[in-house]
Amino acid sequence: MKKYNNIKECIKEFYDNKKLFEFISNLNFETHKGRYDIDENCFVNVIETQTSADSDVYESHNDYIDIHYMLNGCERLYYDVKKNLSIIRQYDNSSDCELLKGKKERYIDCFVNEAVVFDVFEPHLPLVAIKESIKVNKAIIKIKKKRA
Repeated sequence: MKKYNNIKECIKEFYDNKKLFEFISNLNFETHKGRYDIDENCFVNVIETQTSADSDVYESHNDYIDIHYMLNGCERLYYDVKKNLSIIRQYDNSSDCELLKGKKERYIDCFVNEAVVFDVFEPHLPLVAIKESIKVNKAIIKIKKKRA
């Protein structure tokens, strides 16, 4: 897990791609919600949703790095190591997602124009309210992890 205050630096570090850089440069909270395919190794989900204090399900991915980029609002993202969590849904290859439950102890807060990166196999619980439930607009940039 790593936090960035500059999305362009973040993108340059993880996926130096002109098309993604241009897309991110034009992204804002008014961007239409949905999936945007950048290329065969990268796509962006732009969402508008509510944060919740009741969230307790972590997600983990095997194939794609997650970059959570806040466009409007703020959220708390919990994270942990897999050995501290219990699997509630086995890994599904078609969605690149495994669901887990556990205590919420370690977290990072993400505010407008900040990004938080979770590598593959790093369980994280996004969209948790910091104080009260609010509407947020964010982009989740998914980058296929290169294997050695």
